[in-house]
Amino acid sequence: MRGCTVVKKIYGQIGVVRENGLFMPKGADGITKGFAFVEFHNHAEAAAAIEQTNGYKLDKAHVFKVSKFDDFSKYDAVPATYKAPEPKPYVPRENTASYMLDDRGRDQFAIRFGDETEVHWNDAQVKEPVDVYKRSFWTESYVQWSPRGNYLATVHRQGVALWGGPGFARFAKFSHNGVQFIEFSPCERYLASGSTHDPANAREQAQVVVNFFDVRSGGKLRSFQGPISDFVTGAQRGLTWPVFKWAGASDAGAHLDMTDSFAYFPQLLSIGVREKKLIGLEEAVRQITSRPAQLLGLSDRGALKPGYRADLVIFDPDTIGHGPIHTRFDLPAGAGRLFAESVGVSHVFVNGTETFRDGKFQGEYPGRAIRSGRDTMTPPMVEAG
Repeated sequence: MRGCTVVKKIYGQIGVVRENGLFMPKGADGITKGFAFVEFHNHAEAAAAIEQTNGYKLDKAHVFKVSKFDDFSKYDAVPATYKAPEPKPYVPRENTASYMLDDRGRDQFAIRFGDETEVHWNDAQVKEPVDVYKRSFWTESYVQWSPRGNYLATVHRQGVALWGGPGFARFAKFSHNGVQFIEFSPCERYLASGSTHDPANAREQAQVVVNFFDVRSGGKLRSFQGPISDFVTGAQRGLTWPVFKWAGASDAGAHLDMTDSFAYFPQLLSIGVREKKLIGLEEAVRQITSRPAQLLGLSDRGALKPGYRADLVIFDPDTIGHGPIHTRFDLPAGAGRLFAESVGVSHVFVNGTETFRDGKFQGEYPGRAIRSGRDTMTPPMVEAG
């Protein structure tokens, strides 16, 4: 009986369980057989229950495995002969950055009142809002723009939906029953959602659920669940959102597969110096050698001086550049990265040892890790000279 009560409380927080909608079969010994049937009032609540509790750890020995009742019929009806699915016709999606094409450079803003949601142009010339989009009963909660303005998120009881483009078409939806808070990553690639849930009894703590989603695919990447004490610090009362902090601008190479910033030095020397003549050769070399070494506080690198590490790149100013950019699949797990061979570089020396000659590796590894204090100094507040 206790097991039935616990299950009913868990699913009662997700939706309305029908009267007599919870059935736990028992054996002749009066012990439950380890499974139950739960019936909700509508499909949305049932889908949310599957999303939220499939894999839920009731305790160390019990983990929920949740499926739709329809799945039994679906799997039983699988034909013995495989038939390839018909490809879906391509449907172009709306441009989420279309607002940036406005010839007057206006921005958009959203307002909510009652059950109405409106999006307007912020037009300083006419000094009144200019209609863009209106919708009734769009959300029963609130809306929130993404950091770059590509999406307008609507928050609902069962989860979050993202809308964008001139007609505000739906781009994605994320299931999170009882969601209360959302937070986009700065690049709009990820979405975090959070919620608090009342405990099953007064002696227990409220539960917190935090989910992380991939905005493009809609897939759930990670989920964190636990008592509220795991998400607060010190004398903090209640949950303060966000309960995390996104990493800074440095992404530790996360965009190696989509940007060619690795080619910055040869591009500066070939395009900036030789083709566009935007900067002199001597100043360009300083900007990629001694200047960054000084800013980073490297005490014995960045210049050709007695006692300094002999890190040298010998290149031809008339031909320096890079070859065609292509993808190499040599990262861990076979992941790809953009790559291009250097052009016009004849020799590379690290700590006085030649490591590359005419694009060929010489089999030497003279580099070493740079240690703070041993190899660095505090950079000056004002650059000398």
